[in-house]
Amino acid sequence: MYIKFSEKLKLNISEEFLKQFNRMEQFPGQVEAGGILLGKYDLHSHTYYISGITTPNRNDSAGFSFFIRNKNAAQKEINKAWKKSKGVVNYLGEWHTHCCQHPLPSSTDLSFIKQIVEDRVSPYEHFFMIIVGQKKNICVIVSKSNDTKEIQQISKNYGGELS
Repeated sequence: MYIKFSEKLKLNISEEFLKQFNRMEQFPGQVEAGGILLGKYDLHSHTYYISGITTPNRNDSAGFSFFIRNKNAAQKEINKAWKKSKGVVNYLGEWHTHCCQHPLPSSTDLSFIKQIVEDRVSPYEHFFMIIVGQKKNICVIVSKSNDTKEIQQISKNYGGELS
């Protein structure tokens, strides 16, 4: 699935990762799930490609309306992907679930994006957050890595993407 924010900004989410998001769908009574997005940027096509995601591990903390990933475990995954790809794959952003059909960023999500920008954590020009909802709905948020005033979001249903 391609998400086109503009001619010079696209995100590619492969069917493999859409299937993983679908398996992580959150229902009432379940805690949120989440992780990091790993990927690369292609300058010629102006496209970011997700090449990996992490899933919850025992070091993460989660509740019905929050997910806090363990920074050390996430950094190990980033370092491993960077090394394995010979410096091509890096941290693209975050993903987590919301227990609703049509997810939107919460005030906590927007604060987290602002914090990422302020901390200069993202190695790329853009930072992504994917919120996974129910029934194959996602909300994809993008922010410039140096300016939280340029936040965009697109909601999509990827039901037709999976067989």
